[in-house]
Amino acid sequence: MVLQAGGTITTRTYGNAKAGDIILNATESLQVIGGSPITPRAVSNISSFTFSAGQSGDLKVSTKDLIAAGGGVLSSTTAGSGKGGDITIDATDSVQMNGVKPNLFLPSAIAASTVGTGEAGKLTINTSRLVISNGGRIDSSTIAAGAAGSVNINARDSVEVSGVVPGSRNPSLVISSANTLDETLVQAFGTPPQLTGASGDVTINTQNLSVTDGGLLNVRNDGLGNAGQIHVNARSINLNNNGGITAATAAGEGGNISLQSENLQLGNSAITASAGGNRNGGNIKIDTSILTTAGSSIVANAIRGNSGRVSINTQGFFRSPDTAIAASSQLGINGTVQINTLLVNPSRDLTQPEVVRSTPEIASVCQGRSNAAASEYVITGTGGIPSSPDDLLSSNRGWHDNFVVPIAGEDLGEPNSSRSGEPTQLVEAQGWRQNSDGTIILTAEPNTAISDSSVSTLSCRLQPVTRESLSSENTARQHE
Repeated sequence: MVLQAGGTITTRTYGNAKAGDIILNATESLQVIGGSPITPRAVSNISSFTFSAGQSGDLKVSTKDLIAAGGGVLSSTTAGSGKGGDITIDATDSVQMNGVKPNLFLPSAIAASTVGTGEAGKLTINTSRLVISNGGRIDSSTIAAGAAGSVNINARDSVEVSGVVPGSRNPSLVISSANTLDETLVQAFGTPPQLTGASGDVTINTQNLSVTDGGLLNVRNDGLGNAGQIHVNARSINLNNNGGITAATAAGEGGNISLQSENLQLGNSAITASAGGNRNGGNIKIDTSILTTAGSSIVANAIRGNSGRVSINTQGFFRSPDTAIAASSQLGINGTVQINTLLVNPSRDLTQPEVVRSTPEIASVCQGRSNAAASEYVITGTGGIPSSPDDLLSSNRGWHDNFVVPIAGEDLGEPNSSRSGEPTQLVEAQGWRQNSDGTIILTAEPNTAISDSSVSTLSCRLQPVTRESLSSENTARQHE
């Protein structure tokens, strides 16, 4: 089924009765494309309206692929006190919102909205793959006293939000918002001069969420009302190249952001919860197995109210030095940043490695190799992470053999460039002594009762000390 060139399917009510529902069953696909060549401001649309106390009709679509492009719209709107109708999309393969109507920047959209005192309806999308690109949007909004509805997306495989309107900064969006209009539009729509409606919530359940190239997930309130909440449950979440997840208010309480995933990656992107005026900022809560950030920010902030909290629970946190994580208020009370992380690298301990050396160093090596740097013994513990997420990971583990077999005629040079001056000469054990607790300690100096020749430079073996040799030594001393 194709609706194009300004084609329209619509139901309306101007009284107390409910407007009719719109139910579309398209076996292969439903396409809502472009605008009218005759009426410049008209776009192809499937919509239901109420202008009074009656409820707007519900819109239900069942198809394999739903495509809106060039400004095509599917909508339910209340301009009175009646409730807006709900929108339910069941598309087995895909839902695609692409681009805008040229010259007018009217987005291709699925929208549930209110321009009156009535509440907007709920918007639900069930599909395998949702693609929003080039300024397209999924939108539940209010520009008056009525509350915006909730947006619920269940995409079995993926949700992709990418790009901006060509030639502008307007992003591709999944949004529930309360938007302030300029004075001309306020007069045109007859809306109150002060925006009081609340934003709705945005909930996304999918395997893979991708927000890239300026795309945005957003709950926002430009008026006196509160922002909604953002909830994402996905196997992987990828924000890249100015992708964003934001909750913001001008004067109301800030909205919360909750993200649950196995893998969350941020590259030059932002997750923010903010509040203006005297109200408190929202909280950010992230639960993920692996969190990777580069050139990004995770920030909860406020102006005069208290800042929200940032809470991160992860098994592995890989954070670049240019990533900002903060919870702050300009004039109120700063929030807290809590990062609960398990092992970033199981081979590392929480403490820094301690290198154990003696002076002079003793090595059990043959004399022929004693001119080369032989070995180090490093205590690294049993596993753990750096003392803070800002520390760089190191691959140093346990014992290292630094000896290199030289090529004939090759100068080994400095055995370890990290040491200053000449390397410490390693010598073989020349003797031993017994501590009071019975332990035997090898020493670099020979025992007085043992000749230096007891350590062979050819065999690297200690000659046995016998009763006879000790007796001979004692006899020799008595004759001196």
